[in-house]
Amino acid sequence: MSAWDGIERRRFIRVKLHCQTNIYGGPDIIISTYAEDISQKGLKVSIKRELKHSSLVDLEIYLRENPIICKGKIAWVRKIEGD
Repeated sequence: MSAWDGIERRRFIRVKLHCQTNIYGGPDIIISTYAEDISQKGLKVSIKRELKHSSLVDLEIYLRENPIICKGKIAWVRKIEGD
């Protein structure tokens, strides 16, 4: 594994955003959290429950009063030790 060279290679600009987001990963998986940033192709959240890479989820993203309801796919997972 090589070290990060500091060059941003994302295709879409990410905007720092703090908005309520609900993640539905099945009948027993309902996670309420806040988005940290958002782009045209993705949304970053930090959660305590581990979701499997490539799993499909339903999302409610509250940018305004009424949510944006959409589907998503877990594209990237990083486990962080501690609280």
